[in-house]
Amino acid sequence: MKMKVVFEFTDEERSQAEDAFRGTEYKIALHQTRELIRGTLKYQQLTKPQREIILEFQKQFQEVVSDLPLD
Repeated sequence: MKMKVVFEFTDEERSQAEDAFRGTEYKIALHQTRELIRGTLKYQQLTKPQREIILEFQKQFQEVVSDLPLD
């Protein structure tokens, strides 16, 4: 005997379900972005103004993701 279950979602519920389903992909993207920023600061030859901009961006990025477990 086979049973079929059909879920019906509102648009908001569908959006939330898709976000939850893609959570790992979002986490990986944020982790890669953090590493890109770190690598840029560590390995790229930046002018002082460029370094200051990247450091400010890094600070803001860290504030946004501070409560998320990216490791």
